[in-house]
This record gives sequence, structure tokens and C-alpha cells, in this order.
Amino acid sequence: MSVLLITHNLGLVARNASRVYVMYAGRVMEAGPVSDVLKSAVHPYTRGLLAAVPRLNKPVDRMVGIEGTVPHPAHLPPGCRFHPRCSRVGELCRTVEPELESIQEGHEVRCHYWKPVQ
Repeated sequence: MSVLLITHNLGLVARNASRVYVMYAGRVMEAGPVSDVLKSAVHPYTRGLLAAVPRLNKPVDRMVGIEGTVPHPAHLPPGCRFHPRCSRVGELCRTVEPELESIQEGHEVRCHYWKPVQ
């Protein structure tokens, strides 16, 4: 049996799913086993979602968010759909949509610059 959860509640995903697909503007940005993606997220959007999760052991004055807004489906930006909001954006992101790339067994990402900065 399968269940499809559509949610921003990553705690719910962690407790109830074995695989996660992180989507942005209709595209899978990162996918893989829940434990891999939540512990070792590489896409800037996935990392932003994880950073926005409130922590009970860390009081904050203000919630963390991802700058900008989701594009209207009829007016998607060229290249990577996340590039207007991305902290790692490069010129390639503005013109070429990245392919979904396997980074390890079962873990995939759609990003030109997913590798850690050296």
C-alpha cells in the first residue's frame, strides 16, 4: 500500500514516509530516502525548508524563511525555477534548467551548484 502526503510539515514526513520528493513550482528539486534528504539535504530549497523548521530547544526572535515568492505558474522564470530565490544562484541557473542528477544511490537533486563550495 502507498500513501501520498503533500505537506510542508517535515516532521510529518520524517515520521510517516520512507521516501521524499521536495518540489518547487512543479519540479522535483530533491528526492531520496527520508533519512538521507533530511540529514544531508543539498538543494538550496530543501535546505531552506529545513532551516525554517522551528526548534523547541532554540528560541528565536524571528522565524527563518526563504526570501522572495513562488512564481505564478503562467510566468515561470527561465532556467532553474528556484533561481530568483536561491542563495547559490549563478548565471547558468538563469538560463539552463538543471537535470535531475543522481548524487548517491537513490538520492537525486536538480541543481547546477549542489556540490559544497571548496
